[in-house]
Amino acid sequence: MGKSFSAAVSDANKEPIEFDLEGEKFEVARPLPGISLSELAGKAEMGGSAAYAGFLQFIEDVMTPDDYKRFRDTAQRLRIDLETLTEISGYILQEGTGRPKAPSGTSSDS
Repeated sequence: MGKSFSAAVSDANKEPIEFDLEGEKFEVARPLPGISLSELAGKAEMGGSAAYAGFLQFIEDVMTPDDYKRFRDTAQRLRIDLETLTEISGYILQEGTGRPKAPSGTSSDS
């Protein structure tokens, strides 16, 4: 028999990730799904419209269906722009992984 894997979740930090959008409160459960993180990384690497679609898909993947519907309705009503969508997904990613978010649109040449 090959290696057996467990889906055990670390007790390190199970507090939900919270944010608000113009006063509407939203929560994301921890841990963030590894598959969603991997898919986001692949789409972000592609850049352009694939990256933006990846950000939205990532937010949908990490929220409950009811919260995502409320988030999407709120975002549509407020007409949030792509920059705000990117910031929200970056915040979730940073909080969920404990890693600092890389600045978007900047070069490593300083």
